Order: sequence, then C-alpha cells, then structure tokens
Amino acid sequence: MLFKIRLFFIITILAITTLALLPVQIVIVRFFPKHSPIIAKFWHRLVLKLIGFRLHITGTPVEGEPTLWIANHVSWSDIPIMGAILPGFFVAKQDMAAWPMIGFIAKTQNTIFVNREARSSVIGQAEAIAEKLKSGHNVILFPEGTTTDGMTLYPFKSALLGGVNMALGKHFGRQNEDKENPPSSSQSSYKVQPVTLSYNKLYGMPMGRLDLHHVAWPGSIELMPHLMNVVKQGAFDVDVHFGEPIEYFIDSNRKAVTEDIKASIKRDLLKGLRG
Repeated sequence: MLFKIRLFFIITILAITTLALLPVQIVIVRFFPKHSPIIAKFWHRLVLKLIGFRLHITGTPVEGEPTLWIANHVSWSDIPIMGAILPGFFVAKQDMAAWPMIGFIAKTQNTIFVNREARSSVIGQAEAIAEKLKSGHNVILFPEGTTTDGMTLYPFKSALLGGVNMALGKHFGRQNEDKENPPSSSQSSYKVQPVTLSYNKLYGMPMGRLDLHHVAWPGSIELMPHLMNVVKQGAFDVDVHFGEPIEYFIDSNRKAVTEDIKASIKRDLLKGLRG
C-alpha cells in the first residue's frame, strides 16, 4: 500500500513538473540552445530525488570548453544521473525515441539517436556529434551501446568518436578516414573524459553481485517492471568518478583513445564497487 502511495506521488509530481517545464524547454532549445541543459539538469535532479538516488562525485568534470564525456552503461538511471551533473546532449539508441514520455523528453533535449545496427548511419551520427562540439556544446556517450550487470564492461565501440575527428576537420569513413579536409573548427583539439558509474550501496549497505539486479538493467528485462522495482527499492548510492581527460587532436587514433578510456573506467569501476 505504501509503495502505491509513493508511486502515485512520484508520478504526480513528475507529471506536473514536466507539463510546466516542457513549453519553457521547447522555447529554450529553439532560441537559446546553449542554455537548454539548465531545465534538463533540474528535471533529472528531481527524478533522482523522488526515486531515492544519492550521488557521490569524485574527480573534476571539464568546464569551459566543449567536451565528449564517455561513461559505462548500467541502467536507464545512468541518464538522469549524468544529466543531473553535466550540461550536455546525450547519444542514445534509436528505440529509446519510442519510449513513453522518456522518448518525448529526450527529443526536446536534442538527443542524438543512433541506430547501432546500421553501419551506414554511423557517419551521419558522427556528423551530428561533430556539429554539437563545433557549436560549443558537450556530448555524453555510452560506448557499450547497451546496459550491463553493473560489474563488467562490454566492448567499447569507437565509431562515434569519429565525431571528434570530424569536428576537427577530418574525414571519417571506411575509405577516407586518413584524409583531411580544410580545418572546420576553430579548435585544435577537444577534451574526451571518462566517467565511471558505480552502483555500490542499497539502503546504505554494500551491494554484491546478487544485489545489483535491483538497479542494473540487462537488455533482456522489460523497462517498466524494472523501473517499478527500482522505485520500490528507492535508496541507492552511486559513485560518479571523473577520470583524467584526454586531449583529442586531429591525428589522434580513435580506437586507441577508446581503449585508453575503457581501461580508465575499468580501473575506477573496480575501485567504486569496493566502496
């Protein structure tokens, strides 16, 4: 009974807030795109507060310059966590656009939707990332392309890092990846920073592998039952660690940078899970 009352309260508050802020967000995205993360950050923080996530942030996120943040992917909750901290545009899988309410909200935030199964669409998506960076915006990317069990990392896909190459004036594609265009950016480099998400406590107690299923969202589980279970638990602690940023130049090797980022996140994930 208490859970139903709490759920009704959360849905009511979110619905009222979303309806009130949505017209403002649409106007800001249309006319003042650089300030669009402000409303999004408030909304994400409200979601975390209502559900019961507590964030513990270590390290320092890059500020004052367009940045590509790269994080491991554990659950749908990674999105409000990253959105509550960072002013950036998300890169999300295409089917998220069809999710009830969440997909619509993501569209109002100019989320870059990707079809990870279609190689032909990767270049267009990399171009969208490049345009965000060249316009002075930040981008948030989950390179695993899917969620995990919270303790292991899947292979990091490097293709979308081609957007940084493009932002610096370099072709990206199978045949011409090593060719250069005339410089199309006033910058000589961009920062790429690893971010590690470690879900490590439930009700203040350390979570082991058997407990992580309460928040980790492997792709085989349907969204709504999992979301309801997270709301029912409602007391998670999450470590969010910002690693050392990497300076990405026009001649940087995107695959090597991706592996360096993965190694950094793997190391910090092990530390985070140990509490």
